[in-house]
Order: sequence, then structure tokens, then C-alpha cells
Amino acid sequence: MTSYVDFASILIALDSDCVFLPCSESEKQFEILLIGATGGAILGRHLVSKITIAKSDSPFGIIRFLNQSKISVPNPNSTMALHLVLERTGGLLGEIQVSWEIVGPNSEEPLLPQHGDFADPVSGMVSFGDGEGGVRTITLTVCPHEETEAEETFVVQLKSLKEAKLDPRAKAVTLTIQKFGDPNGVIHFAPESLSKKTYSEPPPSEGPMLISFLVTRSKGTSGEIMVHWELSSEFDLTGDFLSTRGLFTIADGDSEASFDVHLLPDDVPEIEEEYAVQLVSVEGGAELDLEKCTSRFSVSANDDPHGIFALYSDQQSVLIGQNLIRSIQINITRLAGVFGAVAVTLQILSDNKEDPVATENEERQMVIKDGARYKVGLVPLKNQVFLSLGSNFTLRLLSARLLSGPFYGMPTIHQEANQAFLSVPEEAANSQDRVLRVLLMPTIHQEANQAFLSVPEEAANSQVGFESTAFQLIDITAGTSQVTVSRRGTYGRLSVAWTTGYAPGSEIPEPIAIGNMTPTLGSLSFLHGEQKKGVLLWTFPSPGRPEAFVLHLSGLRSSAAGGAQLRSAFTTAEIEPLGVFQFSPGSRNMTVSEDALIIRICVQRLFGFQGDLIKVSYKTTAGSAKPLEDFEPIQKGEIFFQRFQAEVDFEITIINDQLPEREETFYINLTSVETRGLGKGDVSWRPRLNPDLSVAMVTILDNDDLAGGAVSVPVTAGTVAADSTLLAVEADFTTHPNKSKITTIPYTTEVFAPVTETVDVSAIPEKLVTIHSAISEEPDLAPGTAQAAVFGTLSLGPPIVYVSEEMKNNTPSTADIQIQRTGGSAGNVSVTVRTFGGRCAQKEPSVWPFQDVYGIGNLTWAVEEEDFEEQMLTLTFLNGEREHRIAVRILDDDEPEGQEFFYVFLTDPQGGAEIVRGKDGSGFSAFALVLITGSDLHNGIVGFSEESLRGLELREGTDRSSQHLVVTRQPNRAFGEVQVFWRVTLNQTATILQEKGLNLTDELRSVAGVTTCTVGQTRCFIHLELNPKKVHQVEMPFFVELYDVTAGAAINNSARFARIKVSKSGDSQSLVFFSVGSRLAVAHKKATLISLQVARDSGTGVMMSVNFSTQELRSAETVGRILLSPAVSGKDFVRTEGTLVFEPGQKSAVLDVVLTPETGSLNKFPKRFQIVLFDPKGGARIDKVYGTANITLVSDVDSQAVWGLEDLLHQPLHEDVLNRVLHSLNLRVATESTDEQLSAVMFIMEKIMMEGKNQAFSIESRTLLYELLCALINPKRKDTRGFSHFAEVAEHFAFSLLTDVACGSPGEK
Repeated sequence: MTSYVDFASILIALDSDCVFLPCSESEKQFEILLIGATGGAILGRHLVSKITIAKSDSPFGIIRFLNQSKISVPNPNSTMALHLVLERTGGLLGEIQVSWEIVGPNSEEPLLPQHGDFADPVSGMVSFGDGEGGVRTITLTVCPHEETEAEETFVVQLKSLKEAKLDPRAKAVTLTIQKFGDPNGVIHFAPESLSKKTYSEPPPSEGPMLISFLVTRSKGTSGEIMVHWELSSEFDLTGDFLSTRGLFTIADGDSEASFDVHLLPDDVPEIEEEYAVQLVSVEGGAELDLEKCTSRFSVSANDDPHGIFALYSDQQSVLIGQNLIRSIQINITRLAGVFGAVAVTLQILSDNKEDPVATENEERQMVIKDGARYKVGLVPLKNQVFLSLGSNFTLRLLSARLLSGPFYGMPTIHQEANQAFLSVPEEAANSQDRVLRVLLMPTIHQEANQAFLSVPEEAANSQVGFESTAFQLIDITAGTSQVTVSRRGTYGRLSVAWTTGYAPGSEIPEPIAIGNMTPTLGSLSFLHGEQKKGVLLWTFPSPGRPEAFVLHLSGLRSSAAGGAQLRSAFTTAEIEPLGVFQFSPGSRNMTVSEDALIIRICVQRLFGFQGDLIKVSYKTTAGSAKPLEDFEPIQKGEIFFQRFQAEVDFEITIINDQLPEREETFYINLTSVETRGLGKGDVSWRPRLNPDLSVAMVTILDNDDLAGGAVSVPVTAGTVAADSTLLAVEADFTTHPNKSKITTIPYTTEVFAPVTETVDVSAIPEKLVTIHSAISEEPDLAPGTAQAAVFGTLSLGPPIVYVSEEMKNNTPSTADIQIQRTGGSAGNVSVTVRTFGGRCAQKEPSVWPFQDVYGIGNLTWAVEEEDFEEQMLTLTFLNGEREHRIAVRILDDDEPEGQEFFYVFLTDPQGGAEIVRGKDGSGFSAFALVLITGSDLHNGIVGFSEESLRGLELREGTDRSSQHLVVTRQPNRAFGEVQVFWRVTLNQTATILQEKGLNLTDELRSVAGVTTCTVGQTRCFIHLELNPKKVHQVEMPFFVELYDVTAGAAINNSARFARIKVSKSGDSQSLVFFSVGSRLAVAHKKATLISLQVARDSGTGVMMSVNFSTQELRSAETVGRILLSPAVSGKDFVRTEGTLVFEPGQKSAVLDVVLTPETGSLNKFPKRFQIVLFDPKGGARIDKVYGTANITLVSDVDSQAVWGLEDLLHQPLHEDVLNRVLHSLNLRVATESTDEQLSAVMFIMEKIMMEGKNQAFSIESRTLLYELLCALINPKRKDTRGFSHFAEVAEHFAFSLLTDVACGSPGEK
């Protein structure tokens, strides 16, 4: 690159020849001549430059005084001579003269002869000859003083004559003749102002009080003087006086004057404080009398210096400590002053005088120390007290007494907050309500004498009952229902037992039988804090018989203090108490002859039989048969079920048209069911339809055959016997063995608003019957030949049987199989029942007749004579006999095993009976699958690994700010997936998260969770991480506890707890910052107020403060195509400054800034100003990044929404934050935008790209960014044309794709 220069400089240094000695020179000249040029240049016409050195160094010399410039001498008693010396330096050329004169006193006027202060001469002249240097002396004669004289100042000054040059720094001498005597006086307080007085602080309504002080001047009164005074005290003066220093004048000739001190009113409690007013200095020649220049006064104690004591309900609570010991936490608040230690007497009252809640006397005393704002104390409750949820305590303050410190009046009890009511929370509640009361005399405010606080749930003793008195089936086809047991009050552990059937002593309706359910009994264990658990039940209704599927709570055990109780109205629950309605098996698929004229349809009711009158609505729907031609249509048919009625019939008319036709079909739909009689109002008490069996199909066979042949009526599902002992539905179901302990099931809630239920069923279903079978998908709707209809069809079930390996009470577990005979039952028939397990599958696979169903891929075969007893037996059904049962014994061993299976199947039928193909009407088939559940802790004994048990450390700001704890289980016990539930605690005997001001919830990112070991996995991990926003001020040991596991596993108690230590943070100061949402706040141009939140991250137990102030931007900033203008103080917003005070326990505070759109500046939108935090006190420090808030004023609502997204980026940018911002931006740029909005989009994207240099974007974030850029560069858009800034954004996006990618890595799309 070539550089062009148009000129060059020549620097010449001039040598001074007068460095060490003074000299002078006349004017001199020299020339500079250009003589040649190189590099292709030629010389021009102007080649000579002449330089003139002017004359210098004062050839005539410089005259100056050698004396000090200021001289002060005492006023003499006799004539005194003063000598002032002049000197000529520098050049000595020629003769020079200077004149001198005295001016003053205290003025610029020349002194007149015979003035009295100086004898003549008072002016004169000094001369130096040519070449003459050296010094000259001026002698002044000072006259003696008179009786008294004030201080006077004179100036002796030189004036130049005849070529003389004066030194500007030494051409005059100031001469001060000190005073004699006290002509200006001696200043002191008048006697009446020296006596000490006491004043009372004025009330605010009267304004400042004037305290006057009289000052006198003695001995002399000459001249005007100015006196300075100052107020001082050992106490804080802030806010007490209008001014603490000042001045006043005493005029010439006056001997006294006064000044005022303004005592201000305030509401700050203060003890008696002493003050001193001192005359500190005087101007004008007067002196201070040091013994009389200080006056003292005092201000008496005011605004309740010892405090006003109060109780507030929201600060009282019932706590649960170690070993679940309950206590009342009493918090007495001290308002106004905090001087002196005060003993406050309080009383705890109970409505139940015979059973007081406190363990000690009902009156007790708490001491609030000098300077303390509150006092917190614990009062333990009696162990046997039963606290029900919502019961109340009342605390009452009685008296307050000063214990120490100066006495300035009695402590006061707040008359509007002298008692508080505490209600027992659910976790600590027993059953009865009670009130504890705490009070302060002398009077109670009639409008604010009570406040209520409910006892929390975790402190309330339990009242246990069913969640509802009625539960629905969650799967009608399978007959399963989830019954929930809950408790009001979750204090302590308890165990509740339940049993099927009515409770002993209950009144049972005479025709009602207890329905068959499994399991028949069990128990649920609740940990402290657990509210509800579920029980999964399987029901097996018997059609045609009134039944009640009812269960009751049969027992309750609790180790908690005060015990637990059953909820009287919720100890019994019923499943589907009003019944489930469906077509009977014989009415679901019927075939009739055309000349039958009438067909009878039967609707059955299963499960519950309550309700005085229930209406079932139905209608007919055309198929190939036409209404009015083939059958009489019914659109709003109704049938009614009385109480305990199991079945109701209704008729449909068939029309015989005498025309030869093919067989035709139509459908009957059950459309709704509702209660018509008196019933319970609970929405859970309502009848329901079975949606799978609410459609019946009717086939009409023509009897008008032209050939006159006989019509064959095939056997259909309508011929199935109606006296089946199982639920006659076209689906499979599963039985479970009875269990004394039921695995809890996550609770779900279903709310029903209407009482009437309508089933939306297609008029012409694609399938008449829905099959839910994991074994066979080929139903046999025609059970067999005519021979099978006579001798029967054989099947077994249930299709899937769950059975446990473990023995119970030394009794082996068995798989119970039912073999049934449906259809005909004539004659004696037999069938062989065989088991088929792992050994047969290996050695005799041909024995298994069902080749399309063989094995289960992820399960293991159970082996004959190792896991179960092999059986092959022949069962004989006698004439009319329909059912047999067999039991396959399960063999128990000590080896941990996962889930295993084997089959039981039918073969070799004899006597005319046949084995069912597919499934029969009860869901039974030719074989059953038996699943032996995992045994002997097959999912492992879990605990912490050795390295986790040794103790780990968490430390902020290091690589140890997070730790992985390892949970292990044995390799031979990893058959299934196990979930391990963990939580943190400060104590190994009870779960405690908060103690002595330490709260683990604030210290850690998570305090509980679950980790999963998958199938075959022996190690899983728990991730612990410190809260990065928390400053850890103390050494903090705590424990991580493994407290629960899923089925098939257990916890190793010796490895249940892992000890963790949190080391103290290097910086224990509380960090103050603007909260997210206030760091880059956005306001509309018409807004008149904006509020910002300031927070602190720790140290909430102490009081602290921080100052704030608004400030303008120094200059405008360019963002995209726009200019971000400074908002102007006084025009766009009101200049605001102040102090935010954080009281103990307060985490955040709000500051408001007033906006003034009506007087807005002419600067264009968007505009911005800032609020800065500074000068923190109380052990706080200001966040370096978030200690300044930017407020942006925008022109429209859309711009406000876009600019508002930037604030979300002023925090640690996790993936979810980035994705939320990017998703919002994508929505915003879907349509064309203004330059203001687009510039904000570009600004936000640039900040995100900067983050892309530090962390790799996720796939989702990359996709959102890519879509955003594609939307912006769409060539059809007009708003982004020429917006070249986005090109740089796209370039930064491309580079961000390489973050954390090693060189040479394969590319990704």
C-alpha cells in the first residue's frame, strides 16, 4: 500500500546561552537554504527561509523584592523601622528607575502622609545607573499603637519607570500590623444560653422546634464579625436537625446576636440524647472565650424507645422437629424502639381445659435482648394431644417488663396485635378442634383483636378414610378398579388395614351378596407427609345376582404422638354402587325368523344394585333391515330397574312382509343411563353403561322360501347359557393372587359432572364384539357343531394368572385354574389338563398344540419340578356338571429369579364335548398363561457404593460444585428395572430440610428424586449440585438417604445414608442484584410508571440496605438500523434516588420510577435510561453484572414484546431459556416488522451467538436459529431488504456450529 505525503518538517534546536548566568541579547537572524532533492523530485522557486530571534533576557534587567511577599508584625509600643530590599538582576544596560508607595489600610487607596500608622515618607523612588546592579533598601517607619487598634493590612508596591521591568512574582509586599487589645470584642454564649435545658421532640403536626441561643460580644464592638457554630453529639444526628452547622453576623457596634437550631420531628424511637452547640470560629478580628463557647442541651426519650410488642398470626406456626416432636413456634415482634432487654409474659390457652396442649404452665416468659427486633421460642406440645386439621391455638401477650438499660418509660404491648390464633396444620392434626391463645394488656383493639392461622397439614394428626365412598372401574372389561385411601393430616407414620365386605355390625341389605374380589384384604403404610395411596382390585361379578363390591377399613395403627383416627363417614367404599348396564350374553347377537313377530331383548345389571329407580334408554338403528318394513323402529325407548333388580326385558316387533328375502340385520343401542329415584348427591354415585357391550345385533331370517324348503337356524351366541358364574363379556381378564400387602399405585382423579351418561356408539359397528386378548386374536363366535351344543364346549381360565413363588404361613403358593363347560351339559365328558414349561419346550415341543402361540420373548420359561409341579390329569364332567378347579403348586427356592412363565392347556376331549376355539363368552380359551412373579429380591438389595459412603465434598466455584453418588445392586439380582427414591436430610432419624437458619432447599438444586437401574444394570447414579445463585456461608454436613424402592428390591440399611459436606464459600457477603424481568425492563411510550425488583441471594437473616439512582445514557447507541437514544431526566422520567432496606427474612424489594410521557423529550424512540445500585450496607455486595438495570421506552406494543425477550438473556443461559426466546422470536418474525422490532431481533440474536462461542447449541436450538434466519432472509420480505447486519449474524451462526467440535471431526447435517 502506497502512502502520499504533501509536506515535511525541519526541526532546529536553539541553544540558550544564558543557562547559568543572567544575560541579555539583541535581535539576531539566520537563514535556511534548500540545496538539493532526491527520489525524482526537483527544487522549486522558494528555497530560502529567514528566521529572526527576537531580543531576550531583559537587557535592562529585572527589579524585584527580596523580602517575603507577606510580612506580619506586632503593633509596636514605640517607633519601629522595617527594611524592604530591592534587587536588579539580568541585563544592566542603561539607567533605570522604579517608584514605590504604600496602599491601605485594607484598601487599594494610596496611604496619605501623616496617617498615623507610618511616618513619612510613605512613597518614593529608587534608581540604578548604567551597568549598575546590586540591591537598594526602602526603610519604613511604623508608629506606636494607641490604646486599642484593630488589625490593619498594607501593601508596598513597585511601579516601573524608564525601561525598568518588574518581576511579576515579587513586585509587592503585603504588610500586616496586628491588632492591639480587643477592639473587635470577645465572643461567648450569654449566661441564659449556658444553662442546660431539656426539650421534647415536637409532634409531626407542629413541624420543627426552634431552639434559640444568645451570643454576646464584650470588651470591644468595633467592626462587623461573622461567627461559625457547630452541633455535635455522641448519638447519630441524621434526620434530627435541619442543619448541624451554620454562621451568623454581629454588626459593627452591636454587642449581641442570636441564632436558632431547628429540632425536627420524626418517628424514630430514641432514648434521651445529649447535644453540644459550639462556637467554633470567628471572622473579623474578634476572639472566642473558650470557656464559654459551648452550650449543652438534651432531647428526652421519644417514640417508645423500649418497643411495642406484638404477635402476628402469619409468623406463628406449628413445627415438627426430630423424632416428629411437635412444638408451637412463637414469634414476638418488637416494633418501635429496641433499647434495653425486655421480658414479655405470654399465655397459651386451650378451649379444652381438661386436656391442655402445652407441656408446662400455660403462662411463660420470653426475653427480647437489647437491640433485638424479635424473639422466637419453641413450646413443645404434649405427646398425647390429638390435633385435628384446622384446629386453632390462641397466643396472648400479658405484660412487658424492662430488665436492663436506662429506664425511659414502660415497654408497650401493641393493642391491635396482642394475640394470635394458630390453627393445627393437616400434618400435625388429630380429630378435635382446639384453640391456643397468646394476649397483651391493657386493652384489645375491637377491630383487630384476632388473627387466625391454620395448623399445617404436615403437623396435623391423621383422620384416615377412603377418598370417596364410591369408586368406578378403570377397566370394565378387565374388572379392575383403583380405590384410594387418603388422610386429612399427614403427621407421622401409620398403617391402615382394609378388608372386602361390610364392616362388622353394619346393616347389610338382605338380598345383597358380597361380590368376589381379589385381593380380599391388605394394608397400606403411610410415611410422614404422604397423603394418599391406591389399591388395585380385580372384581368378578356374578350375573343375575344382586351383589355389592364393598370394602371397609378394618384397622389403624399409628406411632405418631396423639395417634390417628378413622373418618367415620369414609370407612366404607363401594365399587360401581349403582351398577354397570349392558346387554345380556344371549341378547348381544340374536337370530330370529321373520314370522317370530316379536324378539325379547335382555339388559343386565352388574356390580352395584343400589338406587331406587334407574332409567336405561335405548334405540334401534337400521342395518340391512329397514325400519317400518322389517321391524318397528324405536327412537326413545326406556326401561327401568328397581332396587336390587338384576335384569329387565323389552320387546322389539318384527314385521313379516311375505316377500322372499335374504337375511337382514339391524342394531339396538343402549344410549344412556340415569338415576330417577332418590340417591346420593356425590357425582361418584352414578350408574354407567359398558360401552363395549351396549350394541346388540339382530339377524332376521326370511321364512318366505319360494322352493318351500326348510330353513336352518344356526346356533348363535344367543344360545349361550345365561347362568354363567363369571362376567359375560367378550374380553379377557386377569386374576391376581391375594396379597396381604398391596403395591401402591399413583393416584389419579376423575371428576364427573353429569349424572346421566350417554355412550356414543356407532350405529353399525365394524365389529360386533371387541376382543382384548394377548393370546388369540381369532374369536369363535359359533362355539361348535350341534354335538357341542348338546355335550358342551370346554375352556379354562383366566387367560393370565399371576402367582408368587414365596410361601405364606408355610403354605405353598398355587396357580388356581378354572375349567368350565359352556353350551350343552348333557352326558359325562372328560378332558386332559396338562402343564407345559421349559423342560417340555426343550424335550417335547410337539406336545404343545398351539403353534401360533409359543413363548414370550422377554421372559424366561419356568421349569417343571424346579419352579412348579408338573401335572397331567384327566377331569370328568358328569351329566349337568359345568365347572372344575385345579391348583398347580409353585415350588419355592432361595435363588433370586426374575419373572417366569408356563402354560396350562386342555387336550384330548372325550364324550362328545369339544375344546373351545379362540375364546368363549367368558373370555376363557384352550390354554392359560401362568406368570410367576420375581422372587427373593430379584431386583436387588440396593445401597450406596463404598466410595460414596466415605463422604464426598461439595464446594462452590470448583470442579466439586457437583457430585455423582453411586447406587449399586448385586449382579445376580438385576432381573428387572428398579427405581430408587432418594432425598436429602440434615438428620438420619427424621427427614429435616431446615434447621438453625439453614435450608437445604436453597442450598441445592434438588433435594429429592429418583434414579433408575435398568434391566441388567448394577450401578445407577444420583446427581447432586450446589445452587449457583447461593453464597454458602457455613460448613454444612448433610445426608443423602435412599428411602424407598420399587417392587422386588430392598434397601441395605448399612448403606442407606451417604454423608455429604458443603465447604464454606470464599465470599460470605450477600449478593444484591436486579431480578430477571427487571434487568432490561421495557415500557410502552405512554406508560407512567415502571417497577423493578431487587433481590439478594443469601444472608436474609440480617438487615441490609442499598442505594439506587437513575442515570442517563452518556450517548446514543446504534442497534441495527436504529439509534437507541438516551432518555432525558426531567422529561422522559423523573430523576429518582433513594435507599432500599431489606428487613430480616426479606429476600426482595421493589423500587418505582415515574415516567412522564406527556413531557417527553424530542429524542426518537426507542429511548433508554439506567438505574444503578451502589453503596451497599449490612454486609452486602453488588453484583458486577446485574447491579445496573436498563429501562427501554419503545413506541408500540409489538416492539415492547420483542425488546422484552432480551431480558430473559440476562441470566445463566440454559437450553430451555434459549429455546423459549428463539421460539418467541420465530413467532414474532412470521410477519413483516418495523425497523425498531427488527433491530431488537438482531440485537437478541447477536447475544445468543455470543453464547454460542461458549457452549455448543443443542439440536433444537440450532434448528430454531436456522428457521429464524431463513424467515428473515426470505426474498419475498420487504422489511429485511438491505438489512445487511443479518449477514454478520448468519456468519456468527455458522461459526457457532463449530463450538466444542474437534478438528478433523466428521461433518454433521
